[in-house]
Amino acid sequence: MKEFGSDFHFCDYTLKNSSCFSDSNACYYSSGRHALEAIICQEKWKRIWIPSYFCYEVIGHLSSLGIEIKLYSDNPLVYCEDDIIRSLPFNNGDVLLRMNYFGLRTIRLNEELPVPVIEDHTHDIISDWALNSNADWCIASIRKTLPVAAGGILWSPLKKKLPQQLKSTNNCEQMAEIRYDAMQMKKKYFKEGGDKDIFRNKYILSEEMIEKLSISGMDKKSFEIFNSIDVDEWTSKRKTNWITAYNILSDKFNILKPYNIDNFNPFSLIFICNSMEDRGNLRSYLIQRSIFPAILWKIPENTTFDSSLDFSNKMLSVHCDARYTKSDIERMCKTITEYYD
Repeated sequence: MKEFGSDFHFCDYTLKNSSCFSDSNACYYSSGRHALEAIICQEKWKRIWIPSYFCYEVIGHLSSLGIEIKLYSDNPLVYCEDDIIRSLPFNNGDVLLRMNYFGLRTIRLNEELPVPVIEDHTHDIISDWALNSNADWCIASIRKTLPVAAGGILWSPLKKKLPQQLKSTNNCEQMAEIRYDAMQMKKKYFKEGGDKDIFRNKYILSEEMIEKLSISGMDKKSFEIFNSIDVDEWTSKRKTNWITAYNILSDKFNILKPYNIDNFNPFSLIFICNSMEDRGNLRSYLIQRSIFPAILWKIPENTTFDSSLDFSNKMLSVHCDARYTKSDIERMCKTITEYYD
């Protein structure tokens, strides 16, 4: 592997023989934010309560729909947010969004909450929580964990009404074609080398197109891959890689651990650095060595939720998914550990 992290290349994958996620009561969209948009527009809620640690680009998109945004204190370091949620001043017309951060949380129950609940299972679509949810609706962005150009899913564990399934728009299909072209070129680059800028420009263009897409169904190619790929195997390999990396790195680095060590499917390795400056130094070191970490997410400096901002300023996400073999992960970890040498 020439590099670690960044956008998926076009990956070979095992065809599924069975999958934990097989809910036919689902709608498919071009992105997770479109899944949220669809259910908000259907239900016509007045306000949505969103965790203070969340993707603010998505919050901005939801705001443009006319729904009022209310934030509540939650972030990956909160062991249990139930007391916080149950003390919120809900009104009629509200809806609550809950988040399984990085696939590390255990199941949450929504009994006796006075408002409808949407859960975001982007970081682990086949967790025990996702598969046994009692939320009104659940959403996930599958392009964050699977090698697809686009994709969002909306389903209802309680079999509540879903919007009518949308067809993919021409713009969505065009975006996907460009992104799959980039993914194929990146795959070829890993084997033969070449000019990275050619496919990087295609990734950048497709990302800009995703940001501007009006609500759309999932493109045909991504839908085909999602219904073919063995999601269980892909998730299991990611967990195996995470465990390999954690065992190597945890003596030198502070890596966010699951809430239940016996039952979790981690999204990535989440490093918690000592300071924003320390995070910047580590990030620069990794990028110089072709390891491309992500910052999830940048929280506005003017927030009143100091703990969410502090976590945002110190975290770094390093991919460990099924793109990589055990030897790839071990080589990556060797490079990371040399940061302190």
